[in-house]
Amino acid sequence: MNQNQEPAEEGSEYLYKTLLDTAPLCIKLFDAQGNLVSVNKGAREEHFLLDKSDEEIKHWKYMDCIEEKYHDLVKESMKKALEGESSEFDMEHVPGTSTGHWCHSSLAPAKDKNGNFKYILFISKDVTSEKEAEIQKDENIKELKKLNQLMIDRELKMIELKEENRRLTNQRYTP
Repeated sequence: MNQNQEPAEEGSEYLYKTLLDTAPLCIKLFDAQGNLVSVNKGAREEHFLLDKSDEEIKHWKYMDCIEEKYHDLVKESMKKALEGESSEFDMEHVPGTSTGHWCHSSLAPAKDKNGNFKYILFISKDVTSEKEAEIQKDENIKELKKLNQLMIDRELKMIELKEENRRLTNQRYTP
């Protein structure tokens, strides 16, 4: 490496760290063995880790903050990332372990400049408000369908009553 490359690489590393720490995302970095290497500022804030040292964070049991029903999905996505494949999914956090409840997560392999596997990037975005709005929308649609069916049933009953009234009226005036 020549002397001019070293400052550029140091600058790139600083730029990379600044980018990670200012991103409004939860970003976790894992090694090839699936061990947590580091997290960005967004992850520290989201998971109440601001007072933890880098060493303590390396031993953080991040799976404990993910609802158990998503554990297999996360493990499968980690495996895919190790094989060079990216994946995306939504998952829920265990209440009290995160500032949000729902996250949209992406896992991807990160390679060095020679194309060799270096890390797994686990990037999550809080989508709690979107999920809650979606759930509310689904409940509203269900309620509207129920109301619509009541109105249809009422109209059908009105038609039936009108026909019955017509029949009775015809019967009354027919000698």
